Amino acid sequence: YTPFVAILGLAAVTPATTLGQTRGALRTEVEAAVRAYVDAQNKADAGALAAMYSTQPGVTSIGDGEIIRGWDRIRERMGVLDSLTAMQARLTVTLGSLDITPLGSGFALAIAPYTLTVGAQGGEVKQRGAMTLVLQKIGAEWKIIHDHTSTLPQQSAPAASAAQQTPSQQAGAPAPPPAGTSTPPAPGTPVGSPAVSTPPFH
Repeated sequence: YTPFVAILGLAAVTPATTLGQTRGALRTEVEAAVRAYVDAQNKADAGALAAMYSTQPGVTSIGDGEIIRGWDRIRERMGVLDSLTAMQARLTVTLGSLDITPLGSGFALAIAPYTLTVGAQGGEVKQRGAMTLVLQKIGAEWKIIHDHTSTLPQQSAPAASAAQQTPSQQAGAPAPPPAGTSTPPAPGTPVGSPAVSTPPFH
């Protein structure tokens, strides 16, 4: 009787333990794939980045409302990385906390906040956003079958109070720049660098 109870107990515990080990291995593999994806962006390596996407029909990429369908179109849009290199601009994606959720056998969901920094000779600008990746294990590799990135709107500086405004500002006219300075570029766009968008090619 006692050995039989022990066997039942072992049978009940083993699947849960195995499941935990499997999920742990999945998280390790997916996290490595996601960090390699970000590393390829930071190196402006369009070829390595494209190789991380599945080439099967139905692969999609969405960035701030724009939908890109198919591997060929996704690879085409990655040409912006070459433009950044030509402009001597620096693009850096920094991930926040990475959450990984298994989606059945061979699929996983990865979610993380990120900070995108674009720098050039005129300075640098940062923008925060969020990234979602759906990955499928194909052979021994995890491939991206869908990505979705979005950015938070940049906050403008608060308007000056009426007491601090000049008569022309109170009347609605734009204030002239201080003596000896030139008109600044549009907010969020450093001189000589592209506007910040979602990484890496949206």
